[in-house]
Amino acid sequence: MPSASWGIGTASTIGALIKFNSIASVSRNATGACTAVMNQIDLIQSDTPFNPQKTNPDGTAQIPPELQLGTQTQQNVPVY
Repeated sequence: MPSASWGIGTASTIGALIKFNSIASVSRNATGACTAVMNQIDLIQSDTPFNPQKTNPDGTAQIPPELQLGTQTQQNVPVY
């Protein structure tokens, strides 16, 4: 009978370790995503002051590219 309890204990331990590993993996992914988002938010917040009602000497509005309407894509964004 001791071998059956060893088997149940071993199976329970392995199952718990697999679950802990899964939780750690999800946590790492969430941390990486949060870091990437915070980097983009910092980029937007650190743009120089601008006045959208004024224009530059070339006639374009004083709006940073990150804040202009439309879709922007950024290549080679590192995600750790």
